[in-house]
Amino acid sequence: MKWSMKGIARRRLAIGALFAVVGPGLIAGLSDDDPAGITTQDPELFNRFDPVLGGRRLKNYLKVMTLEAQTIARACGKNHLHNLEPEDL
Repeated sequence: MKWSMKGIARRRLAIGALFAVVGPGLIAGLSDDDPAGITTQDPELFNRFDPVLGGRRLKNYLKVMTLEAQTIARACGKNHLHNLEPEDL
């Protein structure tokens, strides 16, 4: 199976976003000392987490990552992310 550059780039962005958002919560949750209250069973900490605000932050993060990737594509002389080649990396 041959992977296309756009498929690889999408997967890497998605995995990076997932680790950036979920990773710290999972690591903190392993010790049952999650200061954000995302992975905890403690009701007091859980109630501090606002899922709407978390969703807005995730949306903002993904938007900024997309803009950064577009800037990198333009710096390589490409007019779209899908036009990036392995040599551009």
